[in-house]
Amino acid sequence: MAKSTVSIVKGSNPYKMVYEAIDQLGGISTFIKKNSTVVIKPNAGHMGPPDSSVNTNPSVVSAVIEVVKKAEPVKIILAESSAVGCNTMDCLEISGIKQAALEAGVDDIRDIKSDTDLIRIDTKDPISSIKYYDLPRFLLDADLLINVPVFKKLFA
Repeated sequence: MAKSTVSIVKGSNPYKMVYEAIDQLGGISTFIKKNSTVVIKPNAGHMGPPDSSVNTNPSVVSAVIEVVKKAEPVKIILAESSAVGCNTMDCLEISGIKQAALEAGVDDIRDIKSDTDLIRIDTKDPISSIKYYDLPRFLLDADLLINVPVFKKLFA
């Protein structure tokens, strides 16, 4: 299995940290080609305000969108699928991620679990009764999917 390349930065300024982390990996054009479609997937699965540490920090999402825009993609989509029992759009709103994404210039905001344009994918060598799964077409058509999870600190 190939080893992953990781960039680690420390600081308190989300914008500076995102830019520095991407620069350490060779710059955004290393990953994103001009005129591509990029899906950014934050963690906004629960009803938590921006300062709750439940979801990805909205400033980090905004910074990722801004750095992605420098690669001149044709479209940037913010997509999320909240936890069971939660409304994705409400989670994005309450977390501050929706507003941050709109202000940063995202082209579209999508709820993965309510999308109806689905493509059925057969499960390869299933070890359970799940023989297939349905994924939204926009995820499969995207050139790049960027996951922006919330960093969770373990307390001892």
